[in-house]
Amino acid sequence: MERDEMKTMLQALIDSWETGFDTMVDGIRKYTTPDFLWRNNGYPDVRGHEAAIALFEGARDQQGLASIETDVEAFIIDPPYAAIERIDRMKRADGSVIATLPIVGVFRFENGRIAYWNDSTDSAAFRDAANGAVTH
Repeated sequence: MERDEMKTMLQALIDSWETGFDTMVDGIRKYTTPDFLWRNNGYPDVRGHEAAIALFEGARDQQGLASIETDVEAFIIDPPYAAIERIDRMKRADGSVIATLPIVGVFRFENGRIAYWNDSTDSAAFRDAANGAVTH
């Protein structure tokens, strides 16, 4: 894949999070390989569409996750790898913020899709959000 194609796909994935829960799930299915590996520091690895969707469903059911608003600070692309420095604001349906997390995501592309995704953030802040504490 070319750099521009990788950036376009990553931006489309991020955009899918902002629209709502169903488009978040659609983005996972559309832009990742069926058996992709997703790592989040401090948490068990997630492998494949169904496991990733189950993770989002857990956040929806436990914290009310409805969307994720993301500000991209930087894209770094060196095919087949890409990195995104970003700020994710996890939101409920009423627009209230569950958590605001600075994240660096590293991605590897295979056959035109994301095969590897490693998000690094302050895992304590992420755990606090998972336990119901609002982080800003």
